[in-house]
Amino acid sequence: MFATFSRYLLLTLCSTLIITLSSSFICTAHAFAKLEKPPLEERWFGIYVDNERVGFYTQRFTETADGYRIDTASSVRMNVMGFSKDATTREIYLVSRSLALQSLDVSYALNGNTSHVYAKKYGAGLKVRLETGGKTSDKQFRFRGDIYPAPTLNILPLTRSSSIKNKTFKVLTFDPEELKVKEVAISVFDTAKAPNGTPALMMRNNLYPFVHNDIWIEMDGQTTWESVRDGLVITKSESRKQLAAFVAGLAIARKDPVADFTQLALAGPITAKDKLKGLAIEISGWDDSFTLTQNSSHSFTKPAPGHLIVRSGSSNPKPEQPVLPEQSKQPAQAKQTAQPLSPAEKSLLAPQDKIETDASQILQKALEITKGQPASAATAKALSAWTSDWLKPSLEDDGSALSGLKSKLGTAQTYTRLYTALARAAGIPTRIVSGLVSADGKTFNYHCWAESWVDKQWLATDPFYRQFPADMTHVKLLEGETAESMAPLAALIGKIRIKAVDQLY
Repeated sequence: MFATFSRYLLLTLCSTLIITLSSSFICTAHAFAKLEKPPLEERWFGIYVDNERVGFYTQRFTETADGYRIDTASSVRMNVMGFSKDATTREIYLVSRSLALQSLDVSYALNGNTSHVYAKKYGAGLKVRLETGGKTSDKQFRFRGDIYPAPTLNILPLTRSSSIKNKTFKVLTFDPEELKVKEVAISVFDTAKAPNGTPALMMRNNLYPFVHNDIWIEMDGQTTWESVRDGLVITKSESRKQLAAFVAGLAIARKDPVADFTQLALAGPITAKDKLKGLAIEISGWDDSFTLTQNSSHSFTKPAPGHLIVRSGSSNPKPEQPVLPEQSKQPAQAKQTAQPLSPAEKSLLAPQDKIETDASQILQKALEITKGQPASAATAKALSAWTSDWLKPSLEDDGSALSGLKSKLGTAQTYTRLYTALARAAGIPTRIVSGLVSADGKTFNYHCWAESWVDKQWLATDPFYRQFPADMTHVKLLEGETAESMAPLAALIGKIRIKAVDQLY
Protein backbone atom coordinates (compact mmCIF):
# COMPACT_ATOMS: atom_id res chain seq x y z
CA MET A 1 0.00 0.00 0.00
CA PHE A 2 1.29 3.51 -0.74
CA ALA A 3 -0.24 6.67 0.71
CA THR A 4 0.34 9.00 -2.22
CA PHE A 5 -1.87 10.43 -4.93
CA SER A 6 -0.91 7.54 -7.19
CA ARG A 7 -2.19 5.13 -4.57
CA TYR A 8 -5.52 6.94 -4.34
CA LEU A 9 -5.81 7.03 -8.12
CA LEU A 10 -5.05 3.33 -8.39
CA LEU A 11 -7.51 2.37 -5.69
CA THR A 12 -10.15 4.69 -7.04
CA LEU A 13 -9.96 3.28 -10.55
CA CYS A 14 -10.72 -0.20 -9.23
CA SER A 15 -11.70 -0.39 -5.59
CA THR A 16 -14.30 2.35 -5.79
CA LEU A 17 -15.88 0.47 -8.67
CA ILE A 18 -16.11 -2.88 -7.00
CA ILE A 19 -17.40 -1.77 -3.61
CA THR A 20 -19.94 0.95 -4.36
CA LEU A 21 -22.03 -0.69 -7.03
CA SER A 22 -24.72 -2.05 -4.74
CA SER A 23 -27.12 0.84 -5.25
CA SER A 24 -30.74 -0.24 -5.49
CA PHE A 25 -33.71 2.07 -5.31
CA ILE A 26 -37.46 1.86 -5.76
CA CYS A 27 -38.34 5.04 -7.52
CA THR A 28 -40.55 6.89 -9.93
CA ALA A 29 -39.75 9.94 -12.01
CA HIS A 30 -40.27 12.42 -9.14
CA ALA A 31 -40.97 10.46 -5.92
CA PHE A 32 -39.01 7.81 -4.11
CA ALA A 33 -40.43 5.32 -1.65
CA LYS A 34 -38.47 4.62 1.49
CA LEU A 35 -36.58 1.36 1.02
CA GLU A 36 -37.69 -1.26 3.55
CA LYS A 37 -35.01 -3.83 2.68
CA PRO A 38 -32.09 -4.23 0.25
CA PRO A 39 -32.64 -6.08 -3.04
CA LEU A 40 -32.47 -9.82 -2.37
CA GLU A 41 -31.03 -10.80 -5.72
CA GLU A 42 -27.71 -11.49 -7.37
CA ARG A 43 -26.33 -8.59 -9.41
CA TRP A 44 -23.56 -8.55 -12.03
CA PHE A 45 -21.47 -5.65 -13.34
CA GLY A 46 -18.85 -5.31 -16.06
CA ILE A 47 -15.87 -2.97 -15.65
CA TYR A 48 -14.50 -1.26 -18.78
CA VAL A 49 -11.51 0.89 -19.74
CA ASP A 50 -11.56 2.40 -23.25
CA ASN A 51 -14.54 0.14 -24.07
CA GLU A 52 -12.54 -2.98 -23.21
CA ARG A 53 -13.93 -5.19 -20.48
CA VAL A 54 -11.24 -5.55 -17.82
CA GLY A 55 -13.15 -7.11 -14.97
CA PHE A 56 -16.41 -7.92 -13.24
CA TYR A 57 -18.17 -7.56 -9.92
CA THR A 58 -21.00 -9.64 -8.50
CA GLN A 59 -23.04 -9.21 -5.33
CA ARG A 60 -25.87 -10.92 -3.45
CA PHE A 61 -27.92 -9.89 -0.40
CA THR A 62 -29.41 -12.73 1.67
CA GLU A 63 -31.84 -12.18 4.54
CA THR A 64 -30.82 -13.63 7.91
CA ALA A 65 -32.64 -13.98 11.24
CA ASP A 66 -31.47 -10.57 12.49
CA GLY A 67 -30.36 -8.75 9.35
CA TYR A 68 -28.63 -9.50 6.06
CA ARG A 69 -25.58 -11.24 4.68
CA ILE A 70 -23.80 -9.59 1.75
CA ASP A 71 -21.55 -11.71 -0.49
CA THR A 72 -19.45 -9.98 -3.13
CA ALA A 73 -16.74 -11.12 -5.51
CA SER A 74 -14.73 -9.26 -8.10
CA SER A 75 -11.75 -9.48 -10.38
CA VAL A 76 -10.07 -6.57 -12.17
CA ARG A 77 -7.00 -6.33 -14.34
CA MET A 78 -6.16 -2.93 -15.80
CA ASN A 79 -3.38 -0.56 -16.79
CA VAL A 80 -4.46 3.07 -16.81
CA MET A 81 -2.34 6.24 -16.97
CA GLY A 82 0.80 4.29 -16.11
CA PHE A 83 -0.73 2.54 -13.13
CA SER A 84 -1.51 -1.16 -13.21
CA LYS A 85 -3.67 -3.23 -10.93
CA ASP A 86 -4.47 -6.91 -10.69
CA ALA A 87 -7.00 -7.47 -7.95
CA THR A 88 -9.42 -10.13 -6.84
CA THR A 89 -11.68 -9.90 -3.80
CA ARG A 90 -14.13 -12.03 -1.88
CA GLU A 91 -16.16 -10.24 0.77
CA ILE A 92 -18.73 -11.40 3.31
CA TYR A 93 -20.54 -8.83 5.46
CA LEU A 94 -23.12 -9.40 8.16
CA VAL A 95 -25.28 -6.35 8.80
CA SER A 96 -28.27 -5.48 10.97
CA ARG A 97 -31.74 -4.64 9.72
CA SER A 98 -30.59 -1.01 9.52
CA LEU A 99 -27.60 -2.18 7.42
CA ALA A 100 -25.11 -1.31 10.17
CA LEU A 101 -21.99 -3.45 10.07
CA GLN A 102 -21.81 -6.38 12.50
CA SER A 103 -18.86 -8.31 11.07
CA LEU A 104 -16.82 -8.77 7.91
CA ASP A 105 -14.59 -11.41 6.34
CA VAL A 106 -12.62 -10.05 3.36
CA SER A 107 -9.96 -11.78 1.26
CA TYR A 108 -8.15 -9.84 -1.44
CA ALA A 109 -5.14 -10.25 -3.68
CA LEU A 110 -3.63 -6.97 -4.85
CA ASN A 111 -0.83 -7.15 -7.43
CA GLY A 112 0.15 -10.61 -6.23
CA ASN A 113 -0.01 -9.88 -2.48
CA THR A 114 -2.75 -11.74 -0.61
CA SER A 115 -4.39 -10.49 2.58
CA HIS A 116 -7.27 -11.55 4.80
CA VAL A 117 -9.20 -9.16 7.03
CA TYR A 118 -11.63 -10.10 9.79
CA ALA A 119 -13.58 -7.49 11.77
CA LYS A 120 -16.36 -7.53 14.35
CA LYS A 121 -18.38 -4.73 15.89
CA TYR A 122 -18.22 -4.39 19.66
CA GLY A 123 -19.83 -1.61 21.70
CA ALA A 124 -18.50 1.66 20.33
CA GLY A 125 -15.76 0.14 18.25
CA LEU A 126 -14.49 -2.39 15.74
CA LYS A 127 -12.00 -5.19 16.41
CA VAL A 128 -9.93 -6.00 13.32
CA ARG A 129 -7.48 -8.78 12.52
CA LEU A 130 -5.22 -8.64 9.46
CA GLU A 131 -3.42 -11.69 8.06
CA THR A 132 -0.86 -10.92 5.36
CA GLY A 133 2.57 -12.22 4.39
CA GLY A 134 2.35 -14.96 7.01
CA LYS A 135 1.93 -12.42 9.81
CA THR A 136 -1.08 -11.51 11.94
CA SER A 137 -1.83 -8.15 13.53
CA ASP A 138 -4.77 -6.90 15.59
CA LYS A 139 -6.24 -3.40 15.75
CA GLN A 140 -9.16 -1.68 17.41
CA PHE A 141 -11.10 1.33 16.12
CA ARG A 142 -13.39 3.50 18.23
CA PHE A 143 -16.17 5.68 16.86
CA ARG A 144 -19.59 7.02 17.73
CA GLY A 145 -22.74 5.70 16.14
CA ASP A 146 -23.04 3.03 13.48
CA ILE A 147 -20.60 2.09 10.74
CA TYR A 148 -21.63 0.74 7.35
CA PRO A 149 -19.89 -1.51 4.83
CA ALA A 150 -19.26 -0.04 1.40
CA PRO A 151 -21.81 -2.25 -0.44
CA THR A 152 -24.60 -0.53 1.53
CA LEU A 153 -23.57 3.10 0.99
CA ASN A 154 -25.86 3.91 -1.91
CA ILE A 155 -28.80 2.18 -0.28
CA LEU A 156 -28.57 4.15 2.95
CA PRO A 157 -30.16 7.44 1.78
CA LEU A 158 -33.32 5.68 0.70
CA THR A 159 -33.58 3.74 3.97
CA ARG A 160 -33.66 7.03 5.86
CA SER A 161 -36.18 9.09 3.97
CA SER A 162 -38.59 9.13 1.08
CA SER A 163 -37.40 12.65 0.24
CA ILE A 164 -33.77 12.30 -0.77
CA LYS A 165 -33.28 14.45 -3.87
CA ASN A 166 -30.77 17.29 -3.55
CA LYS A 167 -29.62 16.08 -0.14
CA THR A 168 -26.27 14.93 1.19
CA PHE A 169 -25.91 12.13 3.74
CA LYS A 170 -22.76 11.60 5.81
CA VAL A 171 -21.99 8.16 7.22
CA LEU A 172 -19.03 6.18 8.53
CA THR A 173 -17.61 3.25 6.60
CA PHE A 174 -14.70 0.87 7.07
CA ASP A 175 -12.16 0.31 4.28
CA PRO A 176 -10.68 -3.22 4.63
CA GLU A 177 -7.80 -2.45 2.24
CA GLU A 178 -6.63 0.70 3.99
CA LEU A 179 -7.78 -0.48 7.44
CA LYS A 180 -9.40 2.88 8.08
CA VAL A 181 -12.71 4.23 9.31
CA LYS A 182 -13.83 7.02 6.96
CA GLU A 183 -16.59 9.56 6.83
CA VAL A 184 -18.27 9.46 3.42
CA ALA A 185 -20.55 12.09 1.94
CA ILE A 186 -23.25 10.69 -0.36
CA SER A 187 -24.91 13.36 -2.48
CA VAL A 188 -28.23 12.62 -4.17
CA PHE A 189 -29.10 14.82 -7.15
CA ASP A 190 -32.19 15.01 -9.33
CA THR A 191 -33.34 12.69 -12.06
CA ALA A 192 -31.35 12.85 -15.30
CA LYS A 193 -30.48 10.73 -18.27
CA ALA A 194 -27.72 8.22 -17.72
CA PRO A 195 -24.93 8.05 -20.32
CA ASN A 196 -26.76 5.14 -21.94
CA GLY A 197 -29.82 7.36 -22.41
CA THR A 198 -32.13 5.85 -19.82
CA PRO A 199 -33.93 8.03 -17.23
CA ALA A 200 -32.11 7.71 -13.92
CA LEU A 201 -31.36 9.21 -10.53
CA MET A 202 -27.83 10.57 -10.21
CA MET A 203 -25.68 10.20 -7.08
CA ARG A 204 -22.08 10.92 -6.12
CA ASN A 205 -19.83 9.95 -3.23
CA ASN A 206 -16.35 10.96 -2.08
CA LEU A 207 -15.17 7.59 -0.83
CA TYR A 208 -11.71 8.37 -2.20
CA PRO A 209 -10.04 11.80 -2.43
CA PHE A 210 -9.42 13.70 -5.67
CA VAL A 211 -11.85 11.64 -7.76
CA HIS A 212 -15.64 11.75 -8.09
CA ASN A 213 -17.59 8.55 -8.32
CA ASP A 214 -20.78 9.29 -10.29
CA ILE A 215 -23.62 6.78 -10.24
CA TRP A 216 -26.90 6.56 -12.17
CA ILE A 217 -29.88 4.55 -10.94
CA GLU A 218 -32.66 3.54 -13.33
CA MET A 219 -36.31 4.13 -12.53
CA ASP A 220 -36.82 0.43 -11.83
CA GLY A 221 -34.19 0.58 -9.08
CA GLN A 222 -31.23 -0.89 -10.96
CA THR A 223 -27.79 0.69 -11.04
CA THR A 224 -27.21 1.27 -14.72
CA TRP A 225 -23.96 3.19 -15.01
CA GLU A 226 -20.96 4.30 -12.98
CA SER A 227 -18.23 6.68 -14.08
CA VAL A 228 -14.84 7.45 -12.53
CA ARG A 229 -12.79 10.45 -13.70
CA ASP A 230 -15.35 11.57 -16.27
CA GLY A 231 -15.61 8.25 -18.02
CA LEU A 232 -12.00 7.07 -17.79
CA VAL A 233 -13.34 3.89 -16.18
CA ILE A 234 -16.91 2.80 -16.80
CA THR A 235 -18.84 0.25 -14.81
CA LYS A 236 -22.26 -0.86 -15.97
CA SER A 237 -24.90 -3.31 -14.94
CA GLU A 238 -25.03 -6.35 -17.20
CA SER A 239 -27.04 -9.51 -17.30
CA ARG A 240 -25.67 -12.57 -15.63
CA LYS A 241 -25.64 -14.31 -19.00
CA GLN A 242 -23.47 -11.59 -20.58
CA LEU A 243 -20.83 -11.62 -17.87
CA ALA A 244 -21.01 -15.31 -17.06
CA ALA A 245 -19.55 -16.30 -20.43
CA PHE A 246 -16.70 -13.82 -19.93
CA VAL A 247 -15.94 -15.04 -16.41
CA ALA A 248 -16.20 -18.74 -17.27
CA GLY A 249 -13.88 -18.29 -20.25
CA LEU A 250 -11.24 -16.60 -18.10
CA ALA A 251 -11.60 -19.25 -15.42
CA ILE A 252 -11.06 -22.14 -17.82
CA ALA A 253 -8.16 -20.36 -19.54
CA ARG A 254 -6.76 -19.59 -16.06
CA LYS A 255 -5.93 -16.06 -17.01
CA ASP A 256 -4.75 -13.87 -14.15
CA PRO A 257 -6.15 -12.59 -11.90
CA VAL A 258 -9.21 -14.79 -12.30
CA ALA A 259 -7.01 -17.90 -11.87
CA ASP A 260 -6.40 -17.04 -8.21
CA PHE A 261 -10.04 -16.20 -7.71
CA THR A 262 -11.30 -19.51 -9.10
CA GLN A 263 -8.85 -21.97 -7.57
CA LEU A 264 -10.48 -24.26 -4.99
CA ALA A 265 -8.52 -25.64 -2.06
CA LEU A 266 -9.35 -29.31 -1.48
CA ALA A 267 -10.32 -30.33 2.05
CA GLY A 268 -8.66 -33.71 2.43
CA PRO A 269 -5.98 -34.17 -0.26
CA ILE A 270 -6.13 -36.88 -2.91
CA THR A 271 -3.14 -39.19 -2.63
CA ALA A 272 -1.65 -41.00 -5.64
CA LYS A 273 -4.35 -39.59 -7.90
CA ASP A 274 -2.88 -41.28 -10.99
CA LYS A 275 -3.69 -44.66 -9.42
CA LEU A 276 -7.26 -43.84 -8.49
CA LYS A 277 -9.91 -46.33 -9.55
CA GLY A 278 -12.77 -44.52 -7.87
CA LEU A 279 -13.37 -41.11 -6.35
CA ALA A 280 -16.17 -39.36 -4.52
CA ILE A 281 -16.12 -35.65 -3.71
CA GLU A 282 -18.59 -33.47 -1.83
CA ILE A 283 -19.24 -29.98 -3.17
CA SER A 284 -20.74 -27.49 -0.71
CA GLY A 285 -22.13 -24.11 -1.68
CA TRP A 286 -23.63 -25.77 -4.76
CA ASP A 287 -26.20 -23.85 -6.81
CA ASP A 288 -29.20 -26.18 -6.87
CA SER A 289 -30.53 -24.48 -10.01
CA PHE A 290 -27.49 -25.66 -11.97
CA THR A 291 -28.50 -28.20 -14.63
CA LEU A 292 -26.05 -31.10 -14.58
CA THR A 293 -25.05 -32.96 -17.71
CA GLN A 294 -25.94 -36.62 -17.32
CA ASN A 295 -23.05 -38.91 -18.18
CA SER A 296 -21.84 -42.43 -17.56
CA SER A 297 -18.57 -41.47 -15.91
CA HIS A 298 -20.21 -39.78 -12.92
CA SER A 299 -23.24 -40.10 -10.69
CA PHE A 300 -24.67 -37.13 -8.83
CA THR A 301 -26.63 -37.10 -5.58
CA LYS A 302 -27.85 -34.17 -3.49
CA PRO A 303 -27.88 -35.12 0.21
CA ALA A 304 -29.02 -31.62 1.25
CA PRO A 305 -29.72 -28.22 -0.29
CA GLY A 306 -26.49 -26.63 -1.49
CA HIS A 307 -24.59 -29.94 -1.38
CA LEU A 308 -23.63 -32.29 -4.21
CA ILE A 309 -21.89 -35.67 -4.09
CA VAL A 310 -20.06 -36.67 -7.28
CA ARG A 311 -18.93 -40.27 -7.71
CA SER A 312 -16.75 -41.63 -10.51
CA GLY A 313 -15.08 -44.92 -11.44
CA SER A 314 -15.58 -47.77 -8.98
CA SER A 315 -17.11 -45.29 -6.52
CA ASN A 316 -19.98 -44.81 -8.97
CA PRO A 317 -22.69 -47.25 -7.80
CA LYS A 318 -24.58 -47.45 -11.09
CA PRO A 319 -22.32 -47.03 -14.09
CA GLU A 320 -24.23 -46.97 -17.33
CA GLN A 321 -23.10 -47.63 -20.87
CA PRO A 322 -22.75 -44.22 -22.54
CA VAL A 323 -24.77 -43.66 -25.66
CA LEU A 324 -24.43 -40.88 -28.22
CA PRO A 325 -27.83 -39.44 -29.15
CA GLU A 326 -28.96 -41.08 -32.38
CA GLN A 327 -25.76 -43.15 -32.31
CA SER A 328 -25.84 -46.35 -34.34
CA LYS A 329 -24.91 -49.61 -32.68
CA GLN A 330 -21.61 -49.59 -34.53
CA PRO A 331 -18.66 -47.42 -33.45
CA ALA A 332 -18.05 -44.27 -35.48
CA GLN A 333 -15.81 -44.90 -38.47
CA ALA A 334 -13.86 -42.66 -40.78
CA LYS A 335 -15.70 -40.30 -43.08
CA GLN A 336 -15.54 -42.72 -45.95
CA THR A 337 -17.87 -45.19 -44.18
CA ALA A 338 -20.83 -46.17 -46.27
CA GLN A 339 -23.21 -45.94 -43.32
CA PRO A 340 -25.03 -42.56 -43.23
CA LEU A 341 -24.11 -40.32 -40.33
CA SER A 342 -26.87 -39.23 -37.95
CA PRO A 343 -27.45 -35.49 -37.29
CA ALA A 344 -25.86 -35.84 -33.84
CA GLU A 345 -22.75 -37.47 -35.29
CA LYS A 346 -22.49 -34.87 -38.02
CA SER A 347 -22.51 -32.04 -35.48
CA LEU A 348 -19.57 -33.68 -33.70
CA LEU A 349 -17.60 -33.96 -36.94
CA ALA A 350 -18.34 -30.52 -38.31
CA PRO A 351 -16.20 -27.38 -38.10
CA GLN A 352 -17.27 -24.72 -35.61
CA ASP A 353 -16.01 -21.38 -34.40
CA LYS A 354 -12.35 -21.84 -33.42
CA ILE A 355 -12.55 -25.54 -34.34
CA GLU A 356 -11.45 -25.37 -37.98
CA THR A 357 -11.88 -29.03 -38.85
CA ASP A 358 -12.11 -28.30 -42.57
CA ALA A 359 -8.93 -26.19 -42.77
CA SER A 360 -6.39 -27.76 -45.12
CA GLN A 361 -3.63 -27.59 -42.48
CA ILE A 362 -5.83 -29.43 -39.96
CA LEU A 363 -6.90 -32.10 -42.45
CA GLN A 364 -3.32 -32.66 -43.60
CA LYS A 365 -1.97 -32.93 -40.04
CA ALA A 366 -4.73 -35.37 -38.99
CA LEU A 367 -3.93 -37.60 -41.98
CA GLU A 368 -0.21 -37.40 -41.20
CA ILE A 369 -0.66 -38.40 -37.54
CA THR A 370 -3.17 -41.21 -38.10
CA LYS A 371 -1.72 -42.43 -41.40
CA GLY A 372 -5.29 -42.82 -42.61
CA GLN A 373 -6.16 -45.51 -40.04
CA PRO A 374 -9.85 -46.00 -39.13
CA ALA A 375 -11.21 -44.26 -36.06
CA SER A 376 -10.32 -46.10 -32.88
CA ALA A 377 -9.11 -45.50 -29.33
CA ALA A 378 -5.54 -45.90 -30.57
CA THR A 379 -6.13 -43.24 -33.22
CA ALA A 380 -7.61 -40.83 -30.69
CA LYS A 381 -4.73 -41.47 -28.28
CA ALA A 382 -2.19 -40.70 -31.01
CA LEU A 383 -3.92 -37.41 -31.83
CA SER A 384 -4.13 -36.43 -28.17
CA ALA A 385 -0.47 -37.26 -27.52
CA TRP A 386 0.63 -35.30 -30.59
CA THR A 387 -1.36 -32.27 -29.46
CA SER A 388 0.20 -32.44 -25.99
CA ASP A 389 3.69 -32.48 -27.50
CA TRP A 390 3.03 -29.84 -30.16
CA LEU A 391 1.63 -27.09 -27.93
CA LYS A 392 3.26 -25.21 -25.09
CA PRO A 393 1.17 -23.46 -22.40
CA SER A 394 0.57 -19.75 -22.97
CA LEU A 395 -2.05 -17.18 -22.01
CA GLU A 396 -1.51 -15.03 -25.07
CA ASP A 397 -3.56 -16.57 -27.87
CA ASP A 398 -7.08 -16.48 -29.25
CA GLY A 399 -7.83 -20.08 -28.35
CA SER A 400 -8.53 -21.40 -31.84
CA ALA A 401 -7.31 -24.75 -33.16
CA LEU A 402 -5.73 -23.29 -36.29
CA SER A 403 -3.87 -20.51 -34.48
CA GLY A 404 -2.57 -23.05 -31.98
CA LEU A 405 -1.38 -25.29 -34.81
CA LYS A 406 0.56 -22.37 -36.27
CA SER A 407 1.90 -20.74 -33.09
CA LYS A 408 2.47 -23.93 -31.07
CA LEU A 409 1.13 -22.02 -28.05
CA GLY A 410 -2.18 -21.98 -26.20
CA THR A 411 -4.37 -22.26 -23.15
CA ALA A 412 -6.20 -25.40 -22.07
CA GLN A 413 -8.95 -24.33 -24.47
CA THR A 414 -6.49 -24.23 -27.36
CA TYR A 415 -5.19 -27.71 -26.53
CA THR A 416 -8.73 -29.05 -26.41
CA ARG A 417 -9.88 -27.31 -29.59
CA LEU A 418 -6.83 -28.40 -31.58
CA TYR A 419 -7.31 -32.01 -30.51
CA THR A 420 -11.04 -31.79 -31.26
CA ALA A 421 -10.41 -30.36 -34.73
CA LEU A 422 -7.86 -33.10 -35.52
CA ALA A 423 -10.11 -35.86 -34.16
CA ARG A 424 -13.09 -34.69 -36.17
CA ALA A 425 -10.92 -34.41 -39.27
CA ALA A 426 -9.95 -38.05 -38.67
CA GLY A 427 -13.63 -39.06 -38.52
CA ILE A 428 -13.92 -39.32 -34.74
CA PRO A 429 -17.04 -37.63 -33.29
CA THR A 430 -15.63 -35.43 -30.52
CA ARG A 431 -17.12 -32.91 -28.12
CA ILE A 432 -15.67 -30.44 -25.65
CA VAL A 433 -16.70 -30.65 -22.00
CA SER A 434 -16.05 -28.39 -19.03
CA GLY A 435 -15.91 -28.88 -15.31
CA LEU A 436 -13.41 -29.31 -12.51
CA VAL A 437 -10.04 -31.03 -12.33
CA SER A 438 -7.29 -31.49 -9.77
CA ALA A 439 -3.78 -31.31 -11.18
CA ASP A 440 -1.95 -31.66 -7.87
CA GLY A 441 -4.38 -33.52 -5.61
CA LYS A 442 -4.55 -30.46 -3.34
CA THR A 443 -6.65 -28.00 -5.33
CA PHE A 444 -9.32 -28.05 -8.02
CA ASN A 445 -9.52 -25.69 -10.99
CA TYR A 446 -12.11 -25.03 -13.68
CA HIS A 447 -10.98 -26.74 -16.85
CA CYS A 448 -12.02 -28.09 -20.24
CA TRP A 449 -11.12 -31.31 -22.04
CA ALA A 450 -12.57 -33.52 -24.78
CA GLU A 451 -14.63 -36.68 -25.14
CA SER A 452 -14.38 -38.85 -28.25
CA TRP A 453 -16.77 -41.59 -29.36
CA VAL A 454 -14.57 -44.59 -30.14
CA ASP A 455 -14.96 -48.32 -29.65
CA LYS A 456 -18.63 -47.91 -28.68
CA GLN A 457 -17.94 -45.58 -25.75
CA TRP A 458 -17.09 -42.04 -24.81
CA LEU A 459 -13.43 -41.72 -23.88
CA ALA A 460 -12.30 -38.59 -22.05
CA THR A 461 -8.93 -37.20 -23.07
CA ASP A 462 -7.05 -34.23 -21.68
CA PRO A 463 -4.25 -33.12 -24.02
CA PHE A 464 -3.36 -30.22 -21.72
CA TYR A 465 -2.31 -32.66 -18.99
CA ARG A 466 -1.32 -35.38 -21.50
CA GLN A 467 -3.87 -37.86 -20.19
CA PHE A 468 -5.63 -40.51 -22.25
CA PRO A 469 -7.96 -41.42 -20.75
CA ALA A 470 -8.38 -38.47 -18.40
CA ASP A 471 -7.99 -39.33 -14.71
CA MET A 472 -10.71 -39.62 -12.06
CA THR A 473 -10.37 -36.04 -10.86
CA HIS A 474 -12.00 -34.77 -14.06
CA VAL A 475 -15.53 -33.85 -12.95
CA LYS A 476 -17.63 -33.13 -16.03
CA LEU A 477 -20.35 -30.55 -15.49
CA LEU A 478 -21.14 -29.18 -18.96
CA GLU A 479 -20.89 -29.99 -22.64
CA GLY A 480 -20.16 -27.49 -25.40
CA GLU A 481 -17.36 -25.43 -26.88
CA THR A 482 -18.89 -21.95 -26.96
CA ALA A 483 -18.55 -19.29 -24.27
CA GLU A 484 -22.32 -19.32 -23.84
CA SER A 485 -22.39 -23.06 -23.19
CA MET A 486 -19.76 -22.65 -20.47
CA ALA A 487 -21.45 -19.60 -18.92
CA PRO A 488 -23.39 -21.56 -16.25
CA LEU A 489 -20.06 -22.26 -14.53
CA ALA A 490 -20.09 -18.65 -13.36
CA ALA A 491 -22.89 -19.58 -10.95
CA LEU A 492 -20.37 -21.72 -9.08
CA ILE A 493 -17.25 -19.56 -9.25
CA GLY A 494 -16.26 -18.15 -5.91
CA LYS A 495 -19.00 -20.02 -4.06
CA ILE A 496 -18.25 -23.74 -3.88
CA ARG A 497 -15.93 -25.76 -1.65
CA ILE A 498 -14.70 -29.30 -2.31
CA LYS A 499 -13.88 -32.23 -0.02
CA ALA A 500 -12.71 -35.71 -1.01
CA VAL A 501 -14.93 -38.24 0.81
CA ASP A 502 -13.96 -41.52 -0.88
CA GLN A 503 -10.78 -42.67 -2.63
CA LEU A 504 -10.53 -46.17 -4.07
CA TYR A 505 -7.35 -47.78 -5.43
